[in-house]
Amino acid sequence: MNKHIVLNNLEFVPANWKECFGSGKVYMFNPSIIKGEEDWIFAYRMIGLDGLRRIALSRLDSDYKIKKKRLFRSVMSLNF
Repeated sequence: MNKHIVLNNLEFVPANWKECFGSGKVYMFNPSIIKGEEDWIFAYRMIGLDGLRRIALSRLDSDYKIKKKRLFRSVMSLNF
């Protein structure tokens, strides 16, 4: 059975990125999810008002809620 889950993008913004994102829209995309031993590892890309592309990982519980704070944070500046 397929299950659709709508995530609140703002919950997934790491604390040290919040000032870059401000109160504007947060775009979260290209998600990947991997089953761990007791939880899920969720990788995703984000773009805030500053236009920088960011990659973050979160650990999720069985209900897809953030279990622990981010495992990894990275910032990439991509110019096209």
